[in-house]
Amino acid sequence: MHRTPVRLLAALCAALFSAATISAADRKVIVISIDGLKGGTLASLASRGWQTPNLNEFTTAGAVSAGLIGVYPTVTYPSHTTIVTGRTPAAHGIHSNTLFDPERVMNGAWYWYSEQIAVPALWDLARAKGLKTAAVYWPVTVGAALDYNIPEFRSPRTIEDRMLVRAVSTPGLFAEFEARHGAVPITRYPDRIRAQMAAFLIESRKPDLLFIHLTDYDHEEHAFGPDAPETLPTIEAIDAAIGLIRGAVRKAGLEAATTFVITSDHGFRPVQKALHPNAILNSLGLAAPAGKPAAWRVAVHPSGGSFALIARDPNDSQAMELATRAFKLLEQEGMWGIERVLDRAATTTARGYPAAFLSVTMASGFTAGSALDGPWLTGSGSTRGTHGYLPGSPEMDASFAAFGAGIKPAKLPRGKLIDVAPTVAALLGLTVPNAEGANLLQ
Repeated sequence: MHRTPVRLLAALCAALFSAATISAADRKVIVISIDGLKGGTLASLASRGWQTPNLNEFTTAGAVSAGLIGVYPTVTYPSHTTIVTGRTPAAHGIHSNTLFDPERVMNGAWYWYSEQIAVPALWDLARAKGLKTAAVYWPVTVGAALDYNIPEFRSPRTIEDRMLVRAVSTPGLFAEFEARHGAVPITRYPDRIRAQMAAFLIESRKPDLLFIHLTDYDHEEHAFGPDAPETLPTIEAIDAAIGLIRGAVRKAGLEAATTFVITSDHGFRPVQKALHPNAILNSLGLAAPAGKPAAWRVAVHPSGGSFALIARDPNDSQAMELATRAFKLLEQEGMWGIERVLDRAATTTARGYPAAFLSVTMASGFTAGSALDGPWLTGSGSTRGTHGYLPGSPEMDASFAAFGAGIKPAKLPRGKLIDVAPTVAALLGLTVPNAEGANLLQ
């Protein structure tokens, strides 16, 4: 059957939007991070029969990787900073979710602030080339040089907290969103609201580069474990949120020029037990004695499935040797859930925890607990899944898929999280200085 002229013209237009004809100057890129989405889960999503039509289309009609090897530790803030810098934590400066605070004087502070990133991020490179940038709840973006920014910050618990979130966002932006969609709740914002914020920015600001961080799946996996049946409604709801973002792209007339990048920060392991390194240090006489918080000799910097040991005095060889012998003995005994003890050299090679003289990565089924004293090994309580382990096993892999303008269907091999920034940069005609990774789409 002959095609009508209209159909022929439509087919010709579609063919023109190939990798060879979409210029970086014309392209818009939307980076969506689905926190905790394992690479193998995304790559196999279309075969699972779930109600995820948007992600199914992205992975069947786009380019999808078998998985991305993450960074050490495999937790959210170091990983998301790697996504936007192409560098490992030792280089970009975000070493965990939370700041090292052995004396507990920082009220559980996280790495909220962009000034803590030691290297240029993609938004810096894009703005230097005159591109408009935006972010919704992306980690480590308070104060970032973004044109339009609603940064990830501590969850509002009071009206004052909500006002603080408004204050750290681009002036007037949060209030304008609320004027259209109503006041946001005084709680952690669900992914549906974050997607509404992204859609609002797409329709009203049309950024060239947009980052969105979706977190509900991560929370459910912590509560129920990786790929647990209870997490299915959440991943389907996230797909619907992505559909909302795609709808905004179409409404803004940007569909033909937009490339979507779906990624994540890490995978997950199941958890049943918790090892408490602070309790071990307390038993060894290396933790701070009662009433003297500044008198610690060795302290823990925890990151879920791994932790670092840091000496108060870097010349205190006695304390470091005692702690090292103790944790290596526990590793040898094989009953404490320690998968590997990494000395200073091995930790440095892993490009994580730069201040540590020792780090420990736990085995599957075990996490690092926070008890200061008491039993060394307990149940994991309400935690049924976690991350933070040394990267390398497929269950800890992050995910990657690209879809839309200039992207052809492809099954990509396993890559690395440090590859995402060079890939996004290449889509926009940018170059990441000193990138440790490479373009996944080359």
